[in-house]
Amino acid sequence: MIIGEAVITDLHELSNALNRHFTDIDPNLASQINPPRISFLDFVESCDNTFELYLELLTTDELRKLVNDIPVGKAVGLDGIPTSLLKLSFTFIASSLTHKFNLMISTGIIPMLE
Repeated sequence: MIIGEAVITDLHELSNALNRHFTDIDPNLASQINPPRISFLDFVESCDNTFELYLELLTTDELRKLVNDIPVGKAVGLDGIPTSLLKLSFTFIASSLTHKFNLMISTGIIPMLE
C-alpha cells in the first residue's frame, strides 16, 4: 500500500499507518471548518426544561404478561438470564420480582449490574 510517498508492505507498519491516518481525520477536518456566525441556540425556543414522569406500580399479573411476551431464543440481556429460565421460574419469583420493579419505579433508583 502506498501512503504518502512510502510503500508499506509490513502488516504491522500498515496497521500503524492506517491508525494514524484515521486518528488524524477529525482534527484535520475540524481545522478546515469555519466557526459558525450564529449559535444553534438562536434556533431553539426558550422552554421549561423540567420533566416529570409518572409511572404506575406494576401488578404481578401485568409483569407476568410482559414476561410471557418476551420472545424465547433471543440473546440473553445484561443480566445473563435466558428468557426460558425467566419464564419457567416466574411463578416462584413473581412476588419478589414485582416488588423489585415497583421499588425502581417508586424510588427512581435502578441498581447497577455487576
